[in-house]
Amino acid sequence: AEINPYLRWNFEFLDLTIGVKGAMASDSATEFYVYPEVRASYQVIPKYLRFYASATGGLERNSLKSVSDENPWINSIFPLGFTNTKYQLKGGVTGKASESIDYNFSVAYADIENMLFFNNDYLLSYSPAIDQKFGNKFTGIYDDIQLTAVSLELGYQQSRYFNVLLRLNYNDYQLTTQAKPWHKPTIEASLSG
Repeated sequence: AEINPYLRWNFEFLDLTIGVKGAMASDSATEFYVYPEVRASYQVIPKYLRFYASATGGLERNSLKSVSDENPWINSIFPLGFTNTKYQLKGGVTGKASESIDYNFSVAYADIENMLFFNNDYLLSYSPAIDQKFGNKFTGIYDDIQLTAVSLELGYQQSRYFNVLLRLNYNDYQLTTQAKPWHKPTIEASLSG
């Protein structure tokens, strides 16, 4: 359950939102978390240049459905839990480079507790099935991390019938106990149209 009271101001060139978000994690114990919810954007040149910044956080429940949507090859006995983004600081710039080219560039830093990673499950001592001994199923591993993410989006729109969007993300994971950010990519790219 979440609550999110906030105040929002819209001026000619400035948008500002200040609030808090409260979330409750209920499992074997119940805990309540409070996160900042601050967002600001300033339009320097209408349509062409806007700066934005935010300080946010949140609690994500890793349910069997959400985990299997991300990785359908998980083991049927999977450690579920909550991922707690204590805070995320983000800043960027967005706008139009020309009438047909849009851009969005951002840098973010987050302190995350219990981030879920996937690892091949070779042991499964509780399962006698031989096909699961080959590592073709995944189990979950949780670790506390600091994540720095750099993102670039470029969009091209020739007409209302033709547009292309390129997304590039670079993720730098600083882990507490794990040797690697298992099955989480450092570089992500997508092209859609």
